[in-house]
Amino acid sequence: MSLFTIRVELHHANPVDYTTLANSLRSAGITDVITADNGSRWKLPPGEYCVGSHLSRNALADQVKNIASCTGRRHAVVVTEGAVTWHGLARA
Repeated sequence: MSLFTIRVELHHANPVDYTTLANSLRSAGITDVITADNGSRWKLPPGEYCVGSHLSRNALADQVKNIASCTGRRHAVVVTEGAVTWHGLARA
């Protein structure tokens, strides 16, 4: 299983659109909270999500694009595979 970081931007969106997106992503196991090696949990910046998955980057990007379409907004999706390092995130 690989760790993926996902960025979703909804064009001309409002906060309700992002809440809809986050809830739909959560239903697919994609979250805005990242877990450190020591088990501590951290909230990702708005529009950032993560998931551990056996899918390829392309398959995951397709899944996220389909989920983002539920908002009715045009959207951009970036999927990155690999280790993540962070600083300054709030505890979840």
